[in-house]
Amino acid sequence: MSLYSISILQEENSSNAFTKQIIFLGPAIILMFIMTVLSKRFIHKYIYMFYCLIILLVSVPFLGQETAGTYRWINFGFSFSLQPSEIAKWIIVITLARYLSDNKLQVHKFSSNIIPFVIAIVPTIIVLNQPDLGTAFVMMVPVIPMLYWVGAKPYHLFLIIAPLLS
Repeated sequence: MSLYSISILQEENSSNAFTKQIIFLGPAIILMFIMTVLSKRFIHKYIYMFYCLIILLVSVPFLGQETAGTYRWINFGFSFSLQPSEIAKWIIVITLARYLSDNKLQVHKFSSNIIPFVIAIVPTIIVLNQPDLGTAFVMMVPVIPMLYWVGAKPYHLFLIIAPLLS
């Protein structure tokens, strides 16, 4: 309802944005049910393949249509556009979870803390070049708490974060 109320003020055809949201609600619910049915084994087995696929999708900005000087959206023609960086946020978190679960005993070493940052920074750099600073920032944020929760030393995390913030 709030989307409908906001769109009244911004568009002549106020039902356009609201209608689009209602149309995409069906596929979103179907996708949600598919994701709940997928087994952890399936996700664990194929997440690195999905990660490589999303890197390819994010790194092909010339396929997207230009919107406000950026090429973040891939247009499929029938009023459906996809922003691969939105999917990349979730894929990065799941890929990090897989990597950290496979290598949990070595997280106390400084060198083993670098690989999770590399996993997150590869798509982040690509998204920064599109440019999309907000999405790039959101892609990097989960790395720190995930490493901390699996037992990384805060000092090691600081040594990795400090150059990124400067």
